[in-house]
Amino acid sequence: ECRKSTINSNLETADFKRNPRQPGSLSFEILKFTLDESFMSRLKTKDCTEPGKSNQEDESFHMHDILILHLVSDLKTGLMKEIESLLTLGMIQINKKGFAELQQGWEKKLNPFILNDMWETGWGKESDTQNKFRLHDEIRNTIDNQWKRDQEAWMPQSRESNACHYHHEYDYNRQTFENQYEDYVDKIDGIAQFGI
Repeated sequence: ECRKSTINSNLETADFKRNPRQPGSLSFEILKFTLDESFMSRLKTKDCTEPGKSNQEDESFHMHDILILHLVSDLKTGLMKEIESLLTLGMIQINKKGFAELQQGWEKKLNPFILNDMWETGWGKESDTQNKFRLHDEIRNTIDNQWKRDQEAWMPQSRESNACHYHHEYDYNRQTFENQYEDYVDKIDGIAQFGI
């Protein structure tokens, strides 16, 4: 028996912002051409600062920090907002070295948006047997072991949880969001078109 999902949508207080990533722009893929090898090795192995560097090396580190802040900002990729959302949902944590990692039990906290995106886009294990989306196997296997979909809802595979994400609730919330967003965009367009 399923009980109602505990995920709460804040549709009445939605704060709409334009996504800096444009469809087809490959903003994350293009980043690799911006970053040199020393920058990438620092991101993979070091903390933010290393004491005892010369002034010139220290200045280079500060420039790297500024570049990171710019790249993850809403102006460029919006990655920081995505990380903050995952932290808020309790799906990731920041370890002692400053790296983001999956939190224990993250798979039980999946939002129905993620599950439905997997179903609609086809990046789940059942649909994408060759892993053309190149997602880590741990993520795909864990989701596949945790959740199953039927005609009414996404349900947990284990008996220790009976929280379900009903499709009709998701469809209603999605339609409400889309209507509110359309109204928001119409107001902006109206102001631009008619000088109001």
